[in-house]
Amino acid sequence: VRWGARLAAVRAEGDALRATLDDGSRWQADTVAMGYGFLPANELLRLLGCRHRYDPGRGYLITERDGQCRTSIPQVLAVGDCCGLGGAQAAEAEGAIAGAAAVGRPPESQALRVLARQRRFQAALWRMFAAPRSGLAQADGGTTVCRCEEVELATIDSALAAGAASLAAIKRATRAGMGRCQGRYCGPLLAGLLHERTGRALDELAFFAPRPPVRPVPLGAIATAEERP
Repeated sequence: VRWGARLAAVRAEGDALRATLDDGSRWQADTVAMGYGFLPANELLRLLGCRHRYDPGRGYLITERDGQCRTSIPQVLAVGDCCGLGGAQAAEAEGAIAGAAAVGRPPESQALRVLARQRRFQAALWRMFAAPRSGLAQADGGTTVCRCEEVELATIDSALAAGAASLAAIKRATRAGMGRCQGRYCGPLLAGLLHERTGRALDELAFFAPRPPVRPVPLGAIATAEERP
């Protein structure tokens, strides 16, 4: 299969699926799985008010940090993939650097070397496996944008035509972003769509605002916590 080939169509043929790619090749499969990429889980840092910037190459917000992993809030140090995807070994090195900063010591040279090496490796990896970011360019009205609430692009377009000019307005009109992931996956798509249609700047305010408890919590867990002395 040509690297970067995209799925053009899937059709059921008897008990099997027939997938056609945009390079014309056809493949028989039992299951067709699609990946939507990785996104940093930066909700806690955004709730704390740490400053973020939009990365147009990857389509998500990255936490701003200094060389000691300190965010725009001096008391908050952040490490790992929540700040922008870099891998486990880079996160471990950042942890050592942040730990030293937390106790007022300069970072160890070994941690700095490991981090620099891992960042070079990750940069090469991202270049080698870079996939085109098509966004909603190839979507039609029947394409599902919000998978949790099953909101299609046609519904989003209707909301925009009716005057919705922000993610909050789209959310109220369509329920997009109200599902289990709280807009983690559809949010960047909708922010990009608003940018294209209205010129809305792609900054922190262009994305869904995170809210406690950040991830869905079963009511049973809350009830058990309330019962504890």
